Amino acid sequence: MALGSFDHRCTSNPEREMSDINVTPMVDVMLVLVVILLLTAPLLTNSIPIDLPVAQSQEGAAASQPLTVTVDAEGNAYLDGQPVLLEELAQRCARAIQANPRAELLLRADKRVAHGRIIDIMDTAHRAGVRYTGFLTEAPAAGTGR
Repeated sequence: MALGSFDHRCTSNPEREMSDINVTPMVDVMLVLVVILLLTAPLLTNSIPIDLPVAQSQEGAAASQPLTVTVDAEGNAYLDGQPVLLEELAQRCARAIQANPRAELLLRADKRVAHGRIIDIMDTAHRAGVRYTGFLTEAPAAGTGR
């Protein structure tokens, strides 16, 4: 029996009700509620107005500039524009961590650099105490879609 159809059995007995439940209106209402929920949920996250106190110390804040290591195509490393060996990099990273425990290392590497060289630099910084590492890349050219 098709939903909502009137066949002979229903028309022969007008007092007989349809036994099938039409769930389409309920599904429509639920979909509208889901859409409303999806639209309003982001608005509810920061809706509590508070006045935060000002801390006197800067612990936990990135008070210093990140360490920027550039690696050229030959694998030579430069820290803030100056050539650096791995031992020197470890010392500079350790000093930066003493000054700011949340100091981070930013890597700018030529795409032709061997993967192992990047891992050596990251490992050296990690052993010196650096816990935050990021990679710098070039933005795609306008209109390339890449």
